[in-house]
Amino acid sequence: MEQRLQAGRRLLRVLSERGIAVPEALGWGLDPNGDQALLTAYGGESVAKANAGTMSALAGILSAIHRIPVGSLKGVKLPKHDLAAYFFPGVEAYPDLEQALRRLTARIPETSDRIIHGDYHLQNIVERDGEYAILDWTNGQAGDFRYDFAWACVLIRIYASERLASAFRAAYLRANPIPPEELRLFEGIACLRWMLLHRRGGVPQGPRTVKKVREIVASLEGIVPVELLG
Repeated sequence: MEQRLQAGRRLLRVLSERGIAVPEALGWGLDPNGDQALLTAYGGESVAKANAGTMSALAGILSAIHRIPVGSLKGVKLPKHDLAAYFFPGVEAYPDLEQALRRLTARIPETSDRIIHGDYHLQNIVERDGEYAILDWTNGQAGDFRYDFAWACVLIRIYASERLASAFRAAYLRANPIPPEELRLFEGIACLRWMLLHRRGGVPQGPRTVKKVREIVASLEGIVPVELLG
């Protein structure tokens, strides 16, 4: 854990030096679910009322993070993981999801040359004095920025709204373009991750949550079978 803590501290230092507001790393421990987590401290208020301007600002921050090449971080060795192995632990218990995941990952080469957050969503962002800070860098690593962005987009579509997701998406892609077909594939992978967490009981769920996910999957026709939602 000490090694992971030092890596987390170095990552947060680099991001802070580049003007991205991040918390202070305090230690490496276990969260309430018993999962390992980087423990940090930062004062601020949660983003209570998001609008198009908010989403554009948050997209700009994520885009800035993704534009930092890992090779430019002198003396900082970031963890690097296989996308499927890291973000889909236990998927082998669900052969239908595993097969769909293998089909998608085989269609596009994975890269790991950028810094990624790993779980970029509104609950991991706070505001203080008009500045947004990005929390929970437990999953920070050298990874595929296209997946990181797709996961953020899918979560905004599910837990916020299509309007806010559109603002976030447009602002990000203006600064950091991704070919549309590549993005669709990674959005499909993001949906599969949500399905895996859903089956394991690890995602927030309201009365319309599954319906919204079904609509997202339907919009990705030919990428992820709707039947996987059950």
